[in-house]
Amino acid sequence: MTVFVGNGTDATLENLLVALGHILLAVPASAASNAVAALSEAGFGNIRPVADVRPRIIVDTGELDLSVEHPRLVADGRDWLAEIAVLVLEFNIGPIGRSTPKSRQTLYEDFRQLRVVHSRNVQVEIDGLAGALPAMLDGVLPVPDGDRPTVVVQSSDDDLDWSTLARIARAISLALGRGWLLTDFKMVFATLAHSQAPLGGPLERPDDEALARAFSQPLERIREILRSLSASNRRILEWLVPVVAVRFGHDAAIHLLDREYVLVEDEEIVTTLVAICINADAIRSLIGACHAAQGLDELRRDLGFSLSVFNAATEALGPPFPQLRFEGQLRRSFSDRLDELRPELRERVRNAFAGETRDALMLAKYRDAAALGWATFDEAWISTHDELDDKIIDERIENLATIALPAVSEAPEVPLDVARQANRIVIMENAGDIQRVVAAWTAKAPGRAAHTSWVGKPELLAREALASGIFDFGTVSLGDLPQALELAGLWPAGMPTSLDLNDLGLVANDLDQQAKAEQKRKDEQDRQTKTVRFGSTDIVGGTSESLQAVVRALSEGLESKAFQKRSGPATLNPFPEGDDKGRKRRKRGTSDKDPIYLTDQQRSLIGFAGEYAAYIHLRRTVRNFADEHWISSLGRNFLCLPARQDEEGYDFHVPRWRGGLYFEVKAHTGDPGYLDLERSQVAAAVQFADERQGIWKVLYVANVLDPSLVAVHELANPFTEGNINLYRPSSRQGVRLLIDRK
Repeated sequence: MTVFVGNGTDATLENLLVALGHILLAVPASAASNAVAALSEAGFGNIRPVADVRPRIIVDTGELDLSVEHPRLVADGRDWLAEIAVLVLEFNIGPIGRSTPKSRQTLYEDFRQLRVVHSRNVQVEIDGLAGALPAMLDGVLPVPDGDRPTVVVQSSDDDLDWSTLARIARAISLALGRGWLLTDFKMVFATLAHSQAPLGGPLERPDDEALARAFSQPLERIREILRSLSASNRRILEWLVPVVAVRFGHDAAIHLLDREYVLVEDEEIVTTLVAICINADAIRSLIGACHAAQGLDELRRDLGFSLSVFNAATEALGPPFPQLRFEGQLRRSFSDRLDELRPELRERVRNAFAGETRDALMLAKYRDAAALGWATFDEAWISTHDELDDKIIDERIENLATIALPAVSEAPEVPLDVARQANRIVIMENAGDIQRVVAAWTAKAPGRAAHTSWVGKPELLAREALASGIFDFGTVSLGDLPQALELAGLWPAGMPTSLDLNDLGLVANDLDQQAKAEQKRKDEQDRQTKTVRFGSTDIVGGTSESLQAVVRALSEGLESKAFQKRSGPATLNPFPEGDDKGRKRRKRGTSDKDPIYLTDQQRSLIGFAGEYAAYIHLRRTVRNFADEHWISSLGRNFLCLPARQDEEGYDFHVPRWRGGLYFEVKAHTGDPGYLDLERSQVAAAVQFADERQGIWKVLYVANVLDPSLVAVHELANPFTEGNINLYRPSSRQGVRLLIDRK
């Protein structure tokens, strides 16, 4: 057994130990070493100070190796982030770490060394126990290191936007060994994230006015600090050395670099370079440009250096002089332009294959080319370009198209989209009849089978047919459909490519039988789309008896003591302060299946079940509750009461002379841990947030389809000041608030 002794100086590591199941003994900092010695002498097993622990961090590529050159946070022209870090130090509200010119310069240089590692999965192993990051770290792990401080971010992509920056602010301060700035980093980056891009967006430098607002400082004070930072000799040399290498040669830069630690004033730099026969005015001009520039890339642009020439110079100099790279921006530009050209390129691919012999191999090649996989990004651009215009991208695509596509011998007269739409109409207008013929033919003899698209909706058959590519080369008549569908790989094997009943060995009665079977299937499908199962009872919505049937199905469960015990005010766990990961827009995955949505009848049944469970709960728990307090349209209809407007923002209203009680019901078939609020409900919640006019609550009904599990949980108003940290915004569809119920 290993006991770890911590003194609170590394809260992140101590939280990891506890989360992994290790035993942690917390002692005052002054007593840590004595505690370790005393416990070891007393024979309490293996005693280790937390300060000696070095966790193994497992990311997607394997164990995290800090010796590998991971991307820097200030890459892609983000040097200004280091300037913001210096402002954080200058205006920090803590009692530690007074800002001095030396401390500002040191933080600036340390921040520029900060690495960021993105990984879909992050695991940590300490002393044989491994596990995921604890929830309180929000998927972000600081890795302090003297030479290569790193922040590991658990995310599905490597995009760095304002939302992500605010999320990792805490870890930045810890990775840099400046924990006393933790609160300041969090506050400033969260403020800037909200003001620059509230819903996420590209990471661009805020103007000086935005920085002044974020730090609550006068504009001139902000500019004064930034000027002093840009004027520092160390910063000037960091930019001047590669500039000298480009303008005057590699040897001149090395000459300057060899003397960097004895150069204090600008004129000393001038004297050093004049000694090797470089014009003094030219040197002063370069130094002035370094002072004036806001970033290294801006300096390069101001001096007219191409990216390839500048990067060649910094590569020859080696670390710590960085390569300027804009890979993310370049790839986005290429992808956006490719998407813009996609219809035109698809047309070009179609025309290139129009003269080819139609067979399965040709269609496979055509589909592959139409996917535009041949239109690839030029990796060489990363080291030679800082931006891409349409001309550069178009030339690249043109060259690739010439190589990848056959020469056009004959272009179809009909445009691609026109051909596809015309053929879609032909397929859709005749799909039902053809499906009936195919079903009759396959049923006529054992061993016959058809593609699954023949037994589904006509839209699915049309989709499969159009995706094959055979319908892109011209319009197809009804008589040509069987041959085209055979080339598409959809026509049943062994079935003659004809719709003539005699050719198929069928008679009219065969089709009549299929029509009856088809109508029976449609009726059953229609019934299923209106049906909801409550417990073991299937209830069809939209009928006069459906609401009463729901009551009968739930009555035993709602009358039980177990339901009463499960229901009541819910205790919610607060989300960590500043936790905004739910706000970030995430990329959605793709699926080859159509989404399945509830019908109006199914939604009404589930909604009524939730409201009825809430009705039973309120009758038992709210003093003087009456039927007339159920004001929603579903409730008024069920109780045969006069109709009312259904847009008040609540389903129940219990009047009180000091302010009424208002309840909005949210019914769920499971227990998903969120609730969606519509506009009227948000308005009502905000109206009653101060609870002076009344109290607004959510009745979160979980497991509404299962009478043995259904429960009504009372949730406090999410817009009341004391409840805000109990909810977290999520999604961009209306308002979704995540909850974590105990």
